Amino acid sequence: MAKGLQGPLDKSNLNLWLTYLNILRGEGYDFSNEKMLELLLTKATKEELMQITRNTDMRDGLIRLLMFSYPQMLPKMIERGLMKAHMSPDDMYYWQRISGTKRLTTSDIEAWKDVFRQLYDWFVLVEASRDNTNVVSDGAILEVLVQKRGQQEAMGFLHWLRREPGMEDRADSLLQLLVKTHPDKVQVKLQVMLRSCLEIAISPEEVFRMLPIPPIHDDGMEEWVDVFYVIKVWFVYVDSFRNRGYDFSDGAIVETLVQNRGQQEAMEFLFWFRREPDMKDRVDSLQQLLVMKYPAMLQAMFQSCLEASISPEEVLRLIPIAATHGDDKRVLTDVFYGIKVWFVYVDSFRNRGYDFSDGAIVETLVQNRGQQEAMEFLFWFRREPDMKDRVDSLQQLLVMKYPAMLPEMLQSCLEASISPEEVLRLIPIAATHGDDKRVLTDVFSVIKVWFVYVDSFRGRGYDFSDGAIVETLVQNRGQQEAMEFLFWFRREPDMKDRVDSLQLLLVMKHPDMLQAMFQSCLEAAISPEEVLQMLPIPLTLDDSTEAVTNFSSMVNVWSVYVSSFRGRGYVFSNDAVVKVLVQQVGRERMELFIRLLERNPRTKPNVDVLRYIFSKLN
Repeated sequence: MAKGLQGPLDKSNLNLWLTYLNILRGEGYDFSNEKMLELLLTKATKEELMQITRNTDMRDGLIRLLMFSYPQMLPKMIERGLMKAHMSPDDMYYWQRISGTKRLTTSDIEAWKDVFRQLYDWFVLVEASRDNTNVVSDGAILEVLVQKRGQQEAMGFLHWLRREPGMEDRADSLLQLLVKTHPDKVQVKLQVMLRSCLEIAISPEEVFRMLPIPPIHDDGMEEWVDVFYVIKVWFVYVDSFRNRGYDFSDGAIVETLVQNRGQQEAMEFLFWFRREPDMKDRVDSLQQLLVMKYPAMLQAMFQSCLEASISPEEVLRLIPIAATHGDDKRVLTDVFYGIKVWFVYVDSFRNRGYDFSDGAIVETLVQNRGQQEAMEFLFWFRREPDMKDRVDSLQQLLVMKYPAMLPEMLQSCLEASISPEEVLRLIPIAATHGDDKRVLTDVFSVIKVWFVYVDSFRGRGYDFSDGAIVETLVQNRGQQEAMEFLFWFRREPDMKDRVDSLQLLLVMKHPDMLQAMFQSCLEAAISPEEVLQMLPIPLTLDDSTEAVTNFSSMVNVWSVYVSSFRGRGYVFSNDAVVKVLVQQVGRERMELFIRLLERNPRTKPNVDVLRYIFSKLN
């Protein structure tokens, strides 16, 4: 070569050298075309070699070598008439003379590399011709690939092509088209493609970009069905990928959907898949992650849930609510915000005519977050001005369903310095209609717990008077039940004196309850001595008409009770009457009272009793 080729136009010597090279190859010497081109380029430029090839016996070989080694030379080769201006991919395939007359069947990517490298050179040439205004469609490229190499090998080549610098997007678009080419065989082609991807461990993120997923236009249901089918096949690929020990988290699934299809379509895909019996729990977890990564999607998710009439019970599982362990205020705030938004969904759900009771709200909170957190949520929401009354009702239901939570609730109330007046509204106290002893016992046990709360509240230095106790009982349960509660508690050894004082306050605040109290006392066979302690007898006595009248009225009422008590067969002697009056009212006050009566004929107490008392005192 060094001796024979003196210049770029020395064609005769070039032919001689090429002939000699063929002889050497025939005898088994290894001398590649690439090596030959390398030597030629030491004697001539690429442009000069193109000129030499016009009259060379090995013209086609040299043209092919130049064309595939330097595809950027294609425009000049066409210009000089060495190549056709509009060469088809099939013609270019002929020029490449790709080895392997039999189609490859092995899944070993190493065995395909030589063929794939030749196919790559062919593909680069086709792309270069397209850049030179040669009209070559992607469909024409795929047609040659499938005809010459078969569908599976064509797919394998495109997967291999993705790894070449700058070829990933191009290969993905061809893979998509390859799968879509025959709609009746999409399922088979998808399976073939995904098996190929799995063999070379292509990430699901990359595989997603290869899938033939069309854009969605408005409400094209047929398009949606096709799209969801392909996405579901992708989920199967994700599982297969994981089963081979590769990592692809649920977060990566969500991110891939969003990056490739946008947040809205990602949400719609997941809602569609909730219809699949084997996908629902998985999709709920993915929707949680989606909203966690993109909080702005929460409202869109709720709207989709409403349109699909999804129960608030299920929706709560979709909301990304973190665990509330510890005192991380930021986490707690996020959690309570999530729950509050859920309450808004409940109201919207009800407004559409669907049923979801307060009991269902409580049960859903407990089932998803546990009794303790459910209680904490409700206490948090009492701070909201528009939520307080509603939450009180829900807390009642919570304690009614889970009575063991009552001490926890009261402790929380105490920590929050909630007034006993408010706490009584939170306690689930059943109606006491009738004589159902079990119900009455439950009611009275709850009221007793409330009394304990009152004492604890006072023990912390807060003010809540006996008068406030009486008024709270009356406001929440009515005068009659308040009276019955107090009578019940008189049975408790440690409550009797306290209850007598409260009953006295009750009668003072509500004088019309006096007869009802007497009736209850009679039913319980309470001694007149005890009843006298419950009467609001004035502590001072002067000679004013009002004072005498009030004192006389109480003594007279009491004497009527004494008569009724005796009328039921109970014994309470006149001596006992005198003794009790003197003990509880005082001798001096009784003497003053009788003298005042003598001077005030308008007062008319029980004459027989008072005369007897008078005789005993004198």
